Amino acid sequence: MKNAIYQYAGLTDECLLLRDCGPWEHHPTITNAAEQVVKEVAPTLGNRRLEYIDSEGVRSQLLVKDESNYKAKVPTASQTPDEPEDDRVKAPRKPR
Repeated sequence: MKNAIYQYAGLTDECLLLRDCGPWEHHPTITNAAEQVVKEVAPTLGNRRLEYIDSEGVRSQLLVKDESNYKAKVPTASQTPDEPEDDRVKAPRKPR
């Protein structure tokens, strides 16, 4: 499987921001390759949030505890900033 292609789009004391670059017909998105991306950026993440601009231009977040424990936090279009967000667990799949 090919790796996601992304670039660093911003870095502050609180946040590391990535931008999904594609081309998505040849490479997975950050969302679909979250395990790979988390492993690659974990050494520079520290206590920062990991946010990314996905393939549709939506800013999303991966909640990272460590390299193997993370969740995607994806806001929906109808949410206001005070509403809870949809947490979907991103766990690696084992081959059968």
